[in-house]
Amino acid sequence: MITLAAPLGLLALAAFAVPLLVHLWRPPPRTVRLGSLRFLREGARRPVRNLRWRELLRLALRLLLLATLALLLARPWWNRPAASGSKWALRSPEAILAGEAENAWRSLLAEGFEPRWLAPGFPRTRPADPELPADPWSLLAEADALLPAAGELAVAASPRLADLRSNRPELSRSVRWIESTAPERGPSRPLKAEPPVRVGVRADSDRAEDARRVTAALRAIAASGTPAFEIVDSAEAGKRPIDWLIALGDVPVPPGSANVLRDADPNSESFAIATTFAGERLRRRVVSKSPGLVLARDGFGDPIASEQRTRDAREIRLETRFHPDWMDAASSSALAVWLRDLLAPRADSISPQDQRRAAGAQAHPAVRSGAEPRVVLPVSQATELTSALWLLALFLFALERAWNVLR
Repeated sequence: MITLAAPLGLLALAAFAVPLLVHLWRPPPRTVRLGSLRFLREGARRPVRNLRWRELLRLALRLLLLATLALLLARPWWNRPAASGSKWALRSPEAILAGEAENAWRSLLAEGFEPRWLAPGFPRTRPADPELPADPWSLLAEADALLPAAGELAVAASPRLADLRSNRPELSRSVRWIESTAPERGPSRPLKAEPPVRVGVRADSDRAEDARRVTAALRAIAASGTPAFEIVDSAEAGKRPIDWLIALGDVPVPPGSANVLRDADPNSESFAIATTFAGERLRRRVVSKSPGLVLARDGFGDPIASEQRTRDAREIRLETRFHPDWMDAASSSALAVWLRDLLAPRADSISPQDQRRAAGAQAHPAVRSGAEPRVVLPVSQATELTSALWLLALFLFALERAWNVLR
Protein backbone atom coordinates (compact mmCIF):
# COMPACT_ATOMS: atom_id res chain seq x y z
CA MET A 1 0.00 0.00 0.00
CA ILE A 2 1.33 3.44 -0.96
CA THR A 3 0.78 6.49 1.25
CA LEU A 4 1.71 10.11 0.57
CA ALA A 5 3.51 12.25 3.14
CA ALA A 6 2.62 15.50 1.34
CA PRO A 7 -0.51 14.89 -0.79
CA LEU A 8 -0.64 18.55 -1.83
CA GLY A 9 2.40 17.86 -3.99
CA LEU A 10 0.06 16.20 -6.48
CA LEU A 11 -1.14 19.69 -7.39
CA ALA A 12 1.96 19.80 -9.58
CA LEU A 13 0.05 17.53 -11.96
CA ALA A 14 -1.55 20.73 -13.23
CA ALA A 15 1.67 21.13 -15.24
CA PHE A 16 0.20 18.49 -17.57
CA ALA A 17 -1.54 21.37 -19.31
CA VAL A 18 1.74 22.72 -20.74
CA PRO A 19 2.77 19.75 -22.95
CA LEU A 20 -0.86 19.08 -23.83
CA LEU A 21 -1.36 22.62 -25.10
CA VAL A 22 1.94 22.51 -27.00
CA HIS A 23 0.95 19.21 -28.57
CA LEU A 24 -2.58 20.27 -29.50
CA TRP A 25 -1.62 23.70 -30.81
CA ARG A 26 -1.21 23.79 -34.56
CA PRO A 27 0.09 26.85 -36.46
CA PRO A 28 -2.19 28.24 -39.17
CA PRO A 29 -1.61 26.60 -42.57
CA ARG A 30 0.68 28.38 -44.99
CA THR A 31 1.10 28.03 -48.75
CA VAL A 32 4.68 27.29 -49.72
CA ARG A 33 5.64 27.30 -53.37
CA LEU A 34 8.03 24.50 -54.32
CA GLY A 35 9.63 23.31 -57.50
CA SER A 36 9.34 19.84 -58.92
CA LEU A 37 9.26 16.96 -56.40
CA ARG A 38 9.92 14.25 -58.93
CA PHE A 39 13.59 13.87 -57.93
CA LEU A 40 12.79 13.16 -54.24
CA ARG A 41 13.28 9.58 -53.20
CA GLU A 42 10.16 7.67 -52.27
CA GLY A 43 11.61 6.57 -48.89
CA ALA A 44 12.34 10.14 -47.83
CA ARG A 45 8.68 10.90 -47.42
CA ARG A 46 7.34 9.73 -44.07
CA PRO A 47 3.73 8.65 -43.81
CA VAL A 48 1.58 11.03 -41.82
CA ARG A 49 0.30 8.16 -39.69
CA ASN A 50 3.89 7.25 -38.68
CA LEU A 51 4.57 10.82 -37.59
CA ARG A 52 1.36 10.91 -35.54
CA TRP A 53 2.10 7.91 -33.34
CA ARG A 54 5.66 9.14 -32.79
CA GLU A 55 4.32 12.47 -31.56
CA LEU A 56 1.85 10.72 -29.26
CA LEU A 57 4.62 8.54 -27.82
CA ARG A 58 6.79 11.59 -27.16
CA LEU A 59 3.85 13.32 -25.46
CA ALA A 60 3.26 10.28 -23.23
CA LEU A 61 6.94 10.26 -22.29
CA ARG A 62 6.87 13.91 -21.24
CA LEU A 63 3.65 13.46 -19.25
CA LEU A 64 5.17 10.47 -17.45
CA LEU A 65 8.20 12.58 -16.53
CA LEU A 66 5.94 15.31 -15.09
CA ALA A 67 3.93 12.71 -13.14
CA THR A 68 7.16 11.35 -11.63
CA LEU A 69 8.23 14.84 -10.52
CA ALA A 70 4.79 15.44 -8.97
CA LEU A 71 5.07 12.18 -7.02
CA LEU A 72 8.47 13.31 -5.75
CA LEU A 73 6.83 16.41 -4.29
CA ALA A 74 4.13 14.23 -2.68
CA ARG A 75 6.79 12.02 -0.94
CA PRO A 76 5.29 8.55 -1.43
CA TRP A 77 5.97 5.70 1.01
CA TRP A 78 5.40 2.00 0.38
CA ASN A 79 4.05 -0.02 3.30
CA ARG A 80 5.10 -3.61 2.92
CA PRO A 81 2.29 -6.11 3.48
CA ALA A 82 2.11 -7.90 6.78
CA ALA A 83 3.77 -11.26 7.09
CA SER A 84 1.74 -14.27 6.06
CA GLY A 85 0.40 -16.85 8.47
CA SER A 86 -2.85 -16.96 10.41
CA LYS A 87 -1.73 -18.78 13.58
CA TRP A 88 1.11 -17.25 15.58
CA ALA A 89 2.73 -18.62 18.72
CA LEU A 90 4.75 -15.78 20.23
CA ARG A 91 7.45 -16.49 22.80
CA SER A 92 9.07 -13.85 24.94
CA PRO A 93 12.88 -13.86 24.64
CA GLU A 94 13.06 -14.03 28.44
CA ALA A 95 10.49 -16.82 28.82
CA ILE A 96 11.75 -20.03 30.44
CA LEU A 97 9.57 -23.00 29.41
CA ALA A 98 9.64 -26.05 31.63
CA GLY A 99 7.18 -28.73 32.69
CA GLU A 100 3.59 -27.96 31.77
CA ALA A 101 4.57 -24.75 29.98
CA GLU A 102 6.94 -26.63 27.68
CA ASN A 103 4.30 -29.28 26.92
CA ALA A 104 1.74 -26.58 26.11
CA TRP A 105 4.21 -24.89 23.75
CA ARG A 106 4.86 -28.15 21.90
CA SER A 107 1.12 -28.72 21.59
CA LEU A 108 0.76 -25.32 19.89
CA LEU A 109 3.42 -26.19 17.34
CA ALA A 110 1.72 -29.55 16.70
CA GLU A 111 -1.52 -27.67 15.96
CA GLY A 112 0.17 -25.70 13.19
CA PHE A 113 1.04 -22.49 15.05
CA GLU A 114 3.92 -20.59 13.51
CA PRO A 115 6.62 -19.95 16.16
CA ARG A 116 7.83 -16.37 16.41
CA TRP A 117 9.54 -14.26 19.03
CA LEU A 118 7.63 -11.67 21.04
CA ALA A 119 9.79 -8.75 19.90
CA PRO A 120 9.40 -5.81 17.49
CA GLY A 121 8.80 -7.18 13.99
CA PHE A 122 7.98 -10.66 15.39
CA PRO A 123 11.14 -12.30 13.97
CA ARG A 124 11.50 -16.05 13.41
CA THR A 125 15.04 -16.02 14.82
CA ARG A 126 15.83 -15.12 18.41
CA PRO A 127 16.58 -11.39 18.72
CA ALA A 128 19.64 -10.03 20.46
CA ASP A 129 19.26 -9.32 24.15
CA PRO A 130 17.24 -6.08 24.36
CA GLU A 131 17.87 -3.34 26.90
CA LEU A 132 14.34 -3.81 28.28
CA PRO A 133 12.23 -6.97 28.44
CA ALA A 134 9.44 -7.31 25.90
CA ASP A 135 6.13 -5.69 26.81
CA PRO A 136 3.57 -8.44 26.03
CA TRP A 137 0.56 -6.10 26.00
CA SER A 138 1.80 -3.59 23.43
CA LEU A 139 3.26 -6.30 21.18
CA LEU A 140 0.07 -8.40 21.35
CA ALA A 141 -1.95 -5.38 20.26
CA GLU A 142 0.33 -5.01 17.23
CA ALA A 143 0.13 -8.73 16.39
CA ASP A 144 -3.67 -8.61 16.65
CA ALA A 145 -3.70 -5.83 14.05
CA LEU A 146 -1.46 -7.76 11.67
CA LEU A 147 -3.27 -11.10 11.75
CA PRO A 148 -6.40 -11.71 9.65
CA ALA A 149 -9.77 -11.78 11.39
CA ALA A 150 -9.87 -15.60 11.46
CA GLY A 151 -6.32 -15.93 12.79
CA GLU A 152 -5.33 -17.34 16.17
CA LEU A 153 -2.85 -15.95 18.65
CA ALA A 154 -0.94 -17.56 21.50
CA VAL A 155 1.83 -16.24 23.70
CA ALA A 156 4.35 -17.68 26.11
CA ALA A 157 5.42 -14.96 28.50
CA SER A 158 5.75 -14.18 32.15
CA PRO A 159 2.80 -12.26 33.65
CA ARG A 160 5.08 -10.21 35.92
CA LEU A 161 3.63 -6.80 36.72
CA ALA A 162 7.03 -5.22 36.03
CA ASP A 163 6.88 -6.46 32.41
CA LEU A 164 3.29 -5.30 31.73
CA ARG A 165 4.19 -1.66 31.23
CA SER A 166 1.56 -0.45 28.74
CA ASN A 167 -2.20 -0.12 29.12
CA ARG A 168 -4.14 -3.38 29.03
CA PRO A 169 -5.31 -3.66 25.42
CA GLU A 170 -8.64 -4.76 23.97
CA LEU A 171 -8.06 -7.24 21.15
CA SER A 172 -10.37 -8.59 18.48
CA ARG A 173 -9.58 -12.19 19.45
CA SER A 174 -8.82 -14.20 22.56
CA VAL A 175 -5.19 -15.08 23.33
CA ARG A 176 -3.99 -18.43 24.61
CA TRP A 177 -1.50 -17.49 27.31
CA ILE A 178 1.20 -19.89 28.50
CA GLU A 179 2.57 -18.63 31.80
CA SER A 180 6.31 -19.04 31.87
CA THR A 181 8.95 -18.09 34.37
CA ALA A 182 11.29 -15.15 33.95
CA PRO A 183 14.89 -14.79 35.12
CA GLU A 184 15.29 -13.31 38.55
CA ARG A 185 16.21 -9.63 38.57
CA GLY A 186 17.14 -9.41 42.22
CA PRO A 187 15.04 -9.08 45.36
CA SER A 188 11.89 -7.01 45.27
CA ARG A 189 12.49 -3.54 46.68
CA PRO A 190 9.96 -1.66 48.76
CA LEU A 191 8.21 1.08 46.83
CA LYS A 192 9.12 4.60 47.88
CA ALA A 193 6.74 7.52 47.67
CA GLU A 194 7.98 9.95 45.03
CA PRO A 195 7.54 13.70 45.47
CA PRO A 196 4.98 15.27 43.14
CA VAL A 197 6.08 16.54 39.74
CA ARG A 198 5.44 20.29 39.74
CA VAL A 199 4.41 21.56 36.30
CA GLY A 200 3.57 25.09 35.16
CA VAL A 201 2.07 26.33 31.88
CA ARG A 202 2.80 29.65 30.20
CA ALA A 203 1.14 30.56 26.91
CA ASP A 204 1.29 33.36 24.36
CA SER A 205 -1.89 35.24 23.47
CA ASP A 206 -2.51 33.08 20.38
CA ARG A 207 -2.02 29.84 22.34
CA ALA A 208 -5.04 30.11 24.64
CA GLU A 209 -6.74 27.02 23.23
CA ASP A 210 -3.47 25.08 23.35
CA ALA A 211 -2.99 26.01 27.01
CA ARG A 212 -6.54 24.90 27.83
CA ARG A 213 -5.93 21.48 26.28
CA VAL A 214 -2.58 21.01 28.02
CA THR A 215 -3.98 22.06 31.39
CA ALA A 216 -6.88 19.62 31.03
CA ALA A 217 -4.43 16.82 30.27
CA LEU A 218 -2.31 17.71 33.32
CA ARG A 219 -5.41 17.73 35.53
CA ALA A 220 -6.31 14.28 34.26
CA ILE A 221 -2.82 13.04 35.19
CA ALA A 222 -3.07 14.65 38.62
CA ALA A 223 -6.53 13.13 39.21
CA SER A 224 -5.20 9.63 38.49
CA GLY A 225 -2.69 9.94 41.32
CA THR A 226 -0.07 7.96 39.38
CA PRO A 227 2.26 9.73 39.13
CA ALA A 228 1.76 12.51 41.66
CA PHE A 229 1.34 15.78 39.75
CA GLU A 230 1.01 19.33 41.04
CA ILE A 231 -0.08 22.04 38.60
CA VAL A 232 1.49 25.41 39.38
CA ASP A 233 -0.31 28.59 38.38
CA SER A 234 1.40 30.43 35.54
CA ALA A 235 1.74 33.56 37.68
CA GLU A 236 3.66 31.58 40.30
CA ALA A 237 5.86 29.71 37.82
CA GLY A 238 8.67 32.22 38.24
CA LYS A 239 8.28 32.62 42.01
CA ARG A 240 8.42 28.97 43.13
CA PRO A 241 10.80 26.30 41.82
CA ILE A 242 9.12 23.85 39.49
CA ASP A 243 10.17 20.66 37.72
CA TRP A 244 8.74 21.47 34.30
CA LEU A 245 7.53 24.54 32.45
CA ILE A 246 5.39 24.02 29.35
CA ALA A 247 6.04 27.15 27.24
CA LEU A 248 3.50 27.63 24.45
CA GLY A 249 4.45 30.18 21.83
CA ASP A 250 7.03 32.92 22.16
CA VAL A 251 7.05 33.30 25.95
CA PRO A 252 10.05 33.96 28.22
CA VAL A 253 11.24 31.24 30.57
CA PRO A 254 11.38 32.47 34.18
CA PRO A 255 14.26 31.54 36.46
CA GLY A 256 13.78 28.41 38.51
CA SER A 257 12.37 26.36 35.63
CA ALA A 258 14.58 23.29 35.66
CA ASN A 259 13.15 21.73 32.50
CA VAL A 260 11.23 23.29 29.61
CA LEU A 261 8.86 21.83 27.03
CA ARG A 262 8.23 24.16 24.08
CA ASP A 263 5.75 23.69 21.27
CA ALA A 264 6.26 24.64 17.61
CA ASP A 265 8.44 27.67 16.95
CA PRO A 266 6.05 30.46 15.87
CA ASN A 267 8.70 31.75 13.43
CA SER A 268 8.95 28.41 11.59
CA GLU A 269 6.97 27.64 8.48
CA SER A 270 4.27 25.01 9.00
CA PHE A 271 2.75 22.60 6.53
CA ALA A 272 -0.18 20.18 6.45
CA ILE A 273 0.60 16.50 6.89
CA ALA A 274 -1.38 13.28 7.13
CA THR A 275 0.43 10.96 9.54
CA THR A 276 0.32 9.87 13.18
CA PHE A 277 1.73 10.97 16.52
CA ALA A 278 1.05 9.49 19.98
CA GLY A 279 -1.29 7.00 18.33
CA GLU A 280 -3.53 9.72 16.87
CA ARG A 281 -3.65 11.59 13.58
CA LEU A 282 -1.18 14.44 13.12
CA ARG A 283 -2.60 17.20 10.90
CA ARG A 284 0.10 19.88 10.87
CA ARG A 285 3.73 20.36 11.88
CA VAL A 286 6.73 22.61 11.34
CA VAL A 287 10.05 21.77 9.77
CA SER A 288 12.35 20.17 12.32
CA LYS A 289 15.37 22.38 13.01
CA SER A 290 16.44 21.20 16.44
CA PRO A 291 19.76 19.29 16.45
CA GLY A 292 18.99 17.60 19.76
CA LEU A 293 18.35 13.99 20.71
CA VAL A 294 15.20 12.66 19.04
CA LEU A 295 12.60 11.61 21.63
CA ALA A 296 9.65 10.87 19.34
CA ARG A 297 8.92 10.54 15.64
CA ASP A 298 5.79 10.85 13.57
CA GLY A 299 4.31 8.05 11.52
CA PHE A 300 6.77 8.71 8.69
CA GLY A 301 9.81 8.46 10.95
CA ASP A 302 10.56 12.19 10.95
CA PRO A 303 11.56 13.78 14.31
CA ILE A 304 8.57 15.33 16.08
CA ALA A 305 10.10 15.87 19.55
CA SER A 306 13.78 16.44 20.32
CA GLU A 307 15.72 17.21 23.46
CA GLN A 308 18.77 19.28 24.35
CA ARG A 309 20.40 18.88 27.74
CA THR A 310 22.68 21.02 29.81
CA ARG A 311 24.27 20.11 33.08
CA ASP A 312 21.21 20.96 35.16
CA ALA A 313 18.27 21.25 32.76
CA ARG A 314 16.47 19.75 29.79
CA GLU A 315 14.71 21.54 26.93
CA ILE A 316 12.34 19.62 24.71
CA ARG A 317 11.10 21.07 21.43
CA LEU A 318 7.86 19.77 19.91
CA GLU A 319 7.51 20.34 16.17
CA THR A 320 3.73 20.78 16.38
CA ARG A 321 1.12 22.42 18.61
CA PHE A 322 -1.34 21.15 21.22
CA HIS A 323 -4.29 22.31 19.12
CA PRO A 324 -7.06 20.22 17.50
CA ASP A 325 -6.22 21.77 14.12
CA TRP A 326 -2.69 20.41 14.48
CA MET A 327 -3.16 17.04 16.21
CA ASP A 328 -6.10 14.81 17.14
CA ALA A 329 -4.32 13.85 20.37
CA ALA A 330 -5.20 17.30 21.76
CA SER A 331 -8.83 16.14 21.96
CA SER A 332 -8.21 12.66 23.41
CA SER A 333 -6.63 10.95 26.38
CA ALA A 334 -3.52 10.26 24.27
CA LEU A 335 -2.19 13.73 25.16
CA ALA A 336 -2.32 12.99 28.89
CA VAL A 337 -0.61 9.63 28.39
CA TRP A 338 2.15 11.18 26.28
CA LEU A 339 2.75 14.05 28.72
CA ARG A 340 2.78 11.68 31.67
CA ASP A 341 5.39 9.40 30.08
CA LEU A 342 7.48 12.39 28.96
CA LEU A 343 7.44 14.56 32.07
CA ALA A 344 7.48 11.87 34.74
CA PRO A 345 9.22 8.70 33.58
CA ARG A 346 10.48 8.28 37.15
CA ALA A 347 6.92 7.77 38.36
CA ASP A 348 6.71 4.14 37.25
CA SER A 349 5.44 2.60 40.49
CA ILE A 350 6.78 -0.90 39.75
CA SER A 351 10.50 -1.55 40.03
CA PRO A 352 12.17 -3.81 37.45
CA GLN A 353 13.21 -6.00 40.38
CA ASP A 354 9.59 -6.49 41.49
CA GLN A 355 8.70 -10.21 41.19
CA ARG A 356 4.92 -9.89 41.71
CA ARG A 357 2.75 -11.58 39.08
CA ALA A 358 -0.66 -10.63 37.76
CA ALA A 359 -3.34 -12.82 39.31
CA GLY A 360 -5.12 -15.23 36.98
CA ALA A 361 -6.55 -13.65 33.84
CA GLN A 362 -5.54 -10.11 34.85
CA ALA A 363 -2.54 -10.39 32.54
CA HIS A 364 -4.69 -11.49 29.59
CA PRO A 365 -5.83 -8.76 27.19
CA ALA A 366 -9.53 -8.00 27.07
CA VAL A 367 -11.56 -9.13 24.04
CA ARG A 368 -13.89 -6.76 22.25
CA SER A 369 -16.73 -8.43 20.38
CA GLY A 370 -17.82 -7.67 16.83
CA ALA A 371 -14.75 -5.62 15.89
CA GLU A 372 -12.34 -6.19 13.04
CA PRO A 373 -8.64 -5.81 13.80
CA ARG A 374 -7.29 -2.41 12.95
CA VAL A 375 -4.53 -2.67 10.34
CA VAL A 376 -1.42 -1.01 11.76
CA LEU A 377 1.96 -1.43 10.13
CA PRO A 378 5.11 -0.70 12.14
CA VAL A 379 7.24 2.20 10.95
CA SER A 380 10.09 -0.22 10.18
CA GLN A 381 7.90 -1.78 7.44
CA ALA A 382 7.56 1.50 5.53
CA THR A 383 10.01 2.43 2.76
CA GLU A 384 10.34 5.89 1.22
CA LEU A 385 10.22 5.81 -2.59
CA THR A 386 12.01 9.12 -3.19
CA SER A 387 15.31 7.59 -4.34
CA ALA A 388 13.60 5.25 -6.81
CA LEU A 389 11.53 8.10 -8.24
CA TRP A 390 14.64 10.26 -8.73
CA LEU A 391 16.26 7.46 -10.72
CA LEU A 392 13.09 7.03 -12.78
CA ALA A 393 12.91 10.78 -13.46
CA LEU A 394 16.55 10.88 -14.63
CA PHE A 395 15.95 7.87 -16.89
CA LEU A 396 12.83 9.42 -18.44
CA PHE A 397 14.59 12.74 -18.97
CA ALA A 398 17.54 11.03 -20.71
CA LEU A 399 15.14 8.98 -22.84
CA GLU A 400 13.19 12.07 -23.87
CA ARG A 401 16.37 13.93 -24.84
CA ALA A 402 17.66 10.94 -26.81
CA TRP A 403 14.30 10.68 -28.59
CA ASN A 404 14.59 14.28 -29.79
CA VAL A 405 18.12 13.70 -31.08
CA LEU A 406 17.49 10.40 -32.88
CA ARG A 407 14.08 11.06 -34.37
